[in-house]
Amino acid sequence: ASPSRVVGVISAKRQIVSGIKYIMEVEIGRTTCPKPATDLQSCALHEAPQMAKHTTCNFVVYTIPWLNQIKLLTSSCR
Repeated sequence: ASPSRVVGVISAKRQIVSGIKYIMEVEIGRTTCPKPATDLQSCALHEAPQMAKHTTCNFVVYTIPWLNQIKLLTSSCR
C-alpha cells in the first residue's frame, strides 16, 4: 500500500495542562508515492476516490516543551 498524508485539518484545539495537549481531527488520503517516501508532503494524492481512500483520524498529542517531550496519547481513524 502507498503511504498516506494529511489532506486537510478539520479541527485543532489546544489545551494547557501541565504541558500542552493538542486535539486534532484530520483527513488523510493515500498518495501515489511508493513506500518508503522521504517527503510525503510532495507526494501527489490519488485522483480516483477508490484509490485515495480518504479517512478521518483523531489524534491527541501531549507535549512538555521545556522537557523536550512529545507523546501520542490516542489515535483513531474511521
